Amino acid sequence: MERVARETYELPEAEKSRIELILSKALKKEKGEPYEDLVIDTEEEISNEEDEEDEDEDDEPVPKKGKAKKSITVAFKEGKNGKKQQPPRGRSRKKEFKVEVKKEKKTASPGKKRGPDKNLLPNPKIKILEKDPLFETKDHVPFISKRAHQRLVFRAVFQNDIDLLKQLLEDDQHIHDIDEHRSIMDIRSPLHVALEQNNIEAFKLLYEDIHKKENKRLKSGCLPILLSGIDTGRYNQASLGVRAVIKLNTSRGNREGNAAFLKDIDMEDVEDIDLVKHCMIKGVKKETMDAFLQATNNSIYWDVISKIHIAVSRGHLELSGKLMDSAFEKGGFGFNFLHRDVLNFTNEDLKSFASASVRKKPNDNALINPMHCACINPNVKYLEKLLSVEPDYTIEDKYGRKPIHFAAACQGTGPLELLLQK
Repeated sequence: MERVARETYELPEAEKSRIELILSKALKKEKGEPYEDLVIDTEEEISNEEDEEDEDEDDEPVPKKGKAKKSITVAFKEGKNGKKQQPPRGRSRKKEFKVEVKKEKKTASPGKKRGPDKNLLPNPKIKILEKDPLFETKDHVPFISKRAHQRLVFRAVFQNDIDLLKQLLEDDQHIHDIDEHRSIMDIRSPLHVALEQNNIEAFKLLYEDIHKKENKRLKSGCLPILLSGIDTGRYNQASLGVRAVIKLNTSRGNREGNAAFLKDIDMEDVEDIDLVKHCMIKGVKKETMDAFLQATNNSIYWDVISKIHIAVSRGHLELSGKLMDSAFEKGGFGFNFLHRDVLNFTNEDLKSFASASVRKKPNDNALINPMHCACINPNVKYLEKLLSVEPDYTIEDKYGRKPIHFAAACQGTGPLELLLQK
């Protein structure tokens, strides 16, 4: 005990804690409540720990939170006749009892959530949709506006429902313009979807309706949009005489306001060249491409031939080979026989050729050469033959793509494995 005043002493904090623990244990036991066990170490363990603590008193690590045991050291000082006396100066003899309180770690129940959503409960009344009800199902959609209802054309194309498509095209009361994008992020129109699905019948109906001169639906008009956006106005050069003026943007931080609902209003119309690029990217069948050319009266033939390099870079061997044959029937358009043969041959032997033929590049089509075309043929013998005559496998096209880039898009792994060994 510590002396506070004359004939007044105070128990140390460790002794107070030990007494409170014993008292709480006795109260819980009297009431029949569960209580925690108290573990008391032996004197030998306490003396060994005392020596270690005296030597490393300054370097003692701070105990981490969440430990299972909590230790309390209580010191008793004994004098003559069993009376407790003040300890002499210097190091005193102590008898210490270390009390360890075992605490069980709190473990969360397996079904209990943590974090800000821990109090949320599932609502069984909400139906989880596995398909898009507007595009992928046949559920009834109430009429809201022409602009919203005309998206049902996507449903007819996705589900290949020609009867529904014809019905929608004849409905001038609920449908206005069918040449629209699906969304801001998915800029495909019904024409894009019909082409990539090789749905020739749906494509012909849509293309003919869009380019019809006398269209009753378009003449009927569409209701105006009631929402209005905010713009920065216009600048007249004659007002201040300044020609170059930086374009201003509305600054509202991350709050878009009505502009978030008006983004799809001013999207660009679908052009034929966009449809041609989409066909090359998706690798449609040659029959679908022929139907597209027939619908346009071959007005886009040059656009189709000039975009063969897109089909080659995507690894569409069949489409590239047939379009290359068509190009040779009309004069070649800058390609040579190696471009055509490496795309169309499956196991035939190539004719003898010189190194200059391997490096032949057309004026258009991203300057691809026969080696680029050979890299998308799964039969690796054609690429080996070209490399035996022209060993340079780093020839680039207009966009810096090398043969290994084209080989990565091949349907087989042979060309890519050959180039990786070089």
